[in-house]
Amino acid sequence: KLRVAGEGDAGVKGGPAGDLYIFLSVKPDPDLKRDGIDVYSEITVDVVDAMLGARKPTRTLDEPSLQVDIPPGTQPGAKIKIPGKGVPQLNKKNVRGDHYVTV
Repeated sequence: KLRVAGEGDAGVKGGPAGDLYIFLSVKPDPDLKRDGIDVYSEITVDVVDAMLGARKPTRTLDEPSLQVDIPPGTQPGAKIKIPGKGVPQLNKKNVRGDHYVTV
């Protein structure tokens, strides 16, 4: 629920405008999970790519296919951080969370 002060209906007998309340619901995504302003997803990598390293595509909030570098020697369950690809922070448009990819 968001409150926007002074943007509601006009007040009675010329009084100040009331507040506008906006109710939001977010549709869940089967591939992306949100925790605060950070986003989490998983990627499947075969053994050879995990041992030698590779570049694999993953979906982010902004891009349908972003190439992620899998470093050589990556272990199962390792998390790769993609800075600034999470959710924008409320009231701070230039601050974004991170996207974490679990291998």
